[in-house]
Amino acid sequence: IGGRKNMSNALIVIGHPYWKDSVANRAILEELQKLRPQIKLSNLIELYPDFDIDIEAEQRKLIEADTVVWQFPLMWYSCPSIMRRYLEGVLSYGFAYGSSGSKLENKRLIASITTGVKQSVYEGGILGFSAEDLFKPLAQVVKMCSMLWEPPQVTFGLNSAGAKGDEIKLEEIRIRCREHARLLSERL
Repeated sequence: IGGRKNMSNALIVIGHPYWKDSVANRAILEELQKLRPQIKLSNLIELYPDFDIDIEAEQRKLIEADTVVWQFPLMWYSCPSIMRRYLEGVLSYGFAYGSSGSKLENKRLIASITTGVKQSVYEGGILGFSAEDLFKPLAQVVKMCSMLWEPPQVTFGLNSAGAKGDEIKLEEIRIRCREHARLLSERL
């Protein structure tokens, strides 16, 4: 399809700690699966609710992929704890980096991120850091693993907490998430 990578070799690693309650990330993944039913998913909280991640199984999934997507909501200005646990365990010395750690070399990485607050809060807003500033540690991890950091796919202002019971507001969020999924799909 018009220069896109073969999606059959893409892995989406979902790092949402409250997956059952997710509106935005769930909508993105549901739409992405409709657009690209052959994608491979690794939903960390469903697979490892106790955070005891099967390192070797997750490393095998990464080896098989050409493109990796880290899908998560921005929480406390970073990735959620389950995603952090994944990064710390799976991207280990000798596998992802170090003198013999080249298993991920030249694999594409796209961070697919949702935020609860609007973009204006980051850019010149009260936080004092741009969203891009907050993504720099992730970009450095990718660089350390000799992967190819691609610009993140980010959708801002998807806080659904105040929309519980408001179907119009929830549908607006889902529409924006379907667009996020469409844009992400075009990059894979």
